[in-house]
Amino acid sequence: MGASPRPAERRATVAIWLMALSVLAWVPGGFSRFVFAKLLVTVVACLFGALGTRHGRLPRRVVVVLIAGATVFVVAALAGGTPLASLLGRWPRYEGLPVLGVYAASAWLGARSVGLDVDRLRQLVAALAAMTWLLLVFSALDLAHVSPLGHAAESRDGSLLGNATDQGLVAMMAVAVLAGAWLLEHSRWLLASAAAGVATVAISGSRTSMALVVVVVVAQILADRRVAGLGSLRRVATATVATVVLLLAVALAVPVTRDRLTSLTTGHGRLLLWQLTGRMVLDHPFLGVGPSRFVDAIGGYETPAWIHWVGVRTVPDSPHDWILQLLVAGGVPLLLAGLALAAYVVLLGWRAGRERPHLRGCYAAALAYGIAMLVNFTIASSTCLAAFLAGVAIAVPASAAVAVWQRVAQAGAAGVATIALLLGCASEIELGHGYGAAAAGDLTSAVSDFDAARALRPGDGDVAMLASQSLAGLVDDGDRAAVGPTESNAEISLRRTPDTYASRITLAVAQIAASRFRDAETELDRTVALYPQRPDGYLQRGIARFELHRDAAARTDLERARRLEPHNRAALTLLRKLR
Repeated sequence: MGASPRPAERRATVAIWLMALSVLAWVPGGFSRFVFAKLLVTVVACLFGALGTRHGRLPRRVVVVLIAGATVFVVAALAGGTPLASLLGRWPRYEGLPVLGVYAASAWLGARSVGLDVDRLRQLVAALAAMTWLLLVFSALDLAHVSPLGHAAESRDGSLLGNATDQGLVAMMAVAVLAGAWLLEHSRWLLASAAAGVATVAISGSRTSMALVVVVVVAQILADRRVAGLGSLRRVATATVATVVLLLAVALAVPVTRDRLTSLTTGHGRLLLWQLTGRMVLDHPFLGVGPSRFVDAIGGYETPAWIHWVGVRTVPDSPHDWILQLLVAGGVPLLLAGLALAAYVVLLGWRAGRERPHLRGCYAAALAYGIAMLVNFTIASSTCLAAFLAGVAIAVPASAAVAVWQRVAQAGAAGVATIALLLGCASEIELGHGYGAAAAGDLTSAVSDFDAARALRPGDGDVAMLASQSLAGLVDDGDRAAVGPTESNAEISLRRTPDTYASRITLAVAQIAASRFRDAETELDRTVALYPQRPDGYLQRGIARFELHRDAAARTDLERARRLEPHNRAALTLLRKLR
């Protein structure tokens, strides 16, 4: 049985528009404003898609590979040291089984709601055009420092994506689809919308996105069978020059972007990170270190050169390369599943693009995103849209009729996910309020807000980790009443993920403030063993040993902290006292 045609078509249209606009969602007042909001809109789109008309489906081979990969993922999570946290995912990307399921559902939605239907694809093109203009407007507002989202956390514009690279990648994918549609229809609106997308890519300062946006435009012109002879060369040259000129004109007008064009700093950092990750993979080839455990395992592989580049306070949670990410999370078996999935998408999308030219834009967008992920990390902001477009590109025919039980099951799963993500968004708001209260010195409100945030996400130990970091600032400012809440939140975090660097440091800070110096020293022994290149563990242990009148050991720790962070004032002050 199927739904009545007209309402079902309207629901499919709503699903397409929600999916395209999901990249613009954020949680007002939230601590991490972007991940849960975009996931929420995506699952609502899946809910409408489940109740809408079916225009296609994912190929069975792709579904089989997805199930095989999920099985390996679960095995690797259970074999790791933090099975629950690995299954659910960790802050800030939360790429556990539920979020990966949303990625797969995005591909399912693309195949189902758009599939092989040309009219549905026109709806997608219109939705992406609208999204592109909105993204450009917010990017411009961000540059002018009048964005409704407030001041950006980084110098480069991240607008509604929270990260400048994600913004560039989303705009690049939109340009790919719009350019493909323009080659078929030659609409001025599509051309203007594609130009808006190119401008947004330039504003982002993402060099990967800037290079790929040129590639996706030129490649689609070359793939157009109607183009031949000298005219094709002129057309390619014109499109290439126009795209590059627009990119450079906007990029050179934005100071931060202009400075990045010739900088090699990011590339050097990637090489250092990949070297560390390679050593980790060699030590754990079969099932990796476990999903979402990169952030805990990286400390044992860090080098002084890496710490000098990344800074002493930043601990990466991803190797910034999807191949290495699969190896770290699930070893060789998960990589094989990922490579099989990528191969199917490439081959099936190529075949579909040759037979149905209107799908080339979606295929080019998904393929370009996969290439970009060789030097970046996946996240809901961009991956949901990329998976959706991949689903459109590889969809195969399917009967429009769907059994009632299937609709109920699909809609029920989307409904449950919607409720869970609503709670996640509410938790982010409480976290944001807690951080604000702590910054204002209001301990009572901060503790209440953090408790509420934990209650809304009971399976997420990183809420407690974030709370302990915020409360530790009050402890450092001399608020003795903050010691207990700081310690309890750190302990909650460490019970879920025992090797979390930030929680170990904040626990030690609380114990030292409570004059429990031996307890702090014991905890910090483990911290220093896990993160031997980070100065905070040595500094806090030096303080504990100083209070225990173990001057020689304290001096050794403080000198090591000073070598790792030469301008650390606390280490310098204590060393003067010891001298």
